[in-house]
Amino acid sequence: MKDLFFITISFAIFSLAPVCAKAQDSTITDFSDNTVKSKTNPKFIENIELDPEAPAAPNEYSGSEAIMPAKKETKIITVIKKEGKVSSVNSVSSTSDDAYLENCSSLQFKYAILTDQDIELVKDTALYQFIDSWMGTPYMFGGSTKDGVDCSSFTSTLMQQIFKLSIPRTAKEQYESCVRVHKNDLKEGDLVFFNTMGKRHGISHVGVYIGNNYFVHSSTSSGVMISNLDEDYYTTRFVSGGRLN
Repeated sequence: MKDLFFITISFAIFSLAPVCAKAQDSTITDFSDNTVKSKTNPKFIENIELDPEAPAAPNEYSGSEAIMPAKKETKIITVIKKEGKVSSVNSVSSTSDDAYLENCSSLQFKYAILTDQDIELVKDTALYQFIDSWMGTPYMFGGSTKDGVDCSSFTSTLMQQIFKLSIPRTAKEQYESCVRVHKNDLKEGDLVFFNTMGKRHGISHVGVYIGNNYFVHSSTSSGVMISNLDEDYYTTRFVSGGRLN
């Protein structure tokens, strides 16, 4: 009977041991979790702290419309090109701080783009209106109207109507009546002369300089158009600029 009592007591002790161990493990785990918790700010990459109470950086937009810059309305011109030529120019509203642009016409925008110049340099609107009205007129030897015009008739008509200057009819005579001007010294309204038919023929083509190495002329291939003196064809055939007194 005594042996049975001791056996029962021993069995109870061994049965309670795992329960105590689990309770101890649970206590340790809880203690461990409590030590992880901290009142410091969360940290991210390389100990960078996020402080929710930090003031906003200066110059940072805070949502107030009062500090936003005022906007000024002006025009933006869309130039539509077809086969290398301007076919239409559309004006739309936009914003800009440059008040000067508000007073520029679509014609000025158009020819500033065609001649790769700042629009401030495209000032002589009468000149560009004349060019625009003749643009695309076919070449005709001896012609002098918008049905067909040759190079020297076009330049003489332009000089008469825009600059009120009378010049001879042919390219060679126009060349002889001008003061020679170096290519680097050309100004808007100067004439530019070419030899397109060989040395024996002398001056055979003429145009009017409009700035930034561009000139307007009536070419045998495309009629009235704008070309650049730096194009290979004209570079090799350029003779001189000319200025009328």
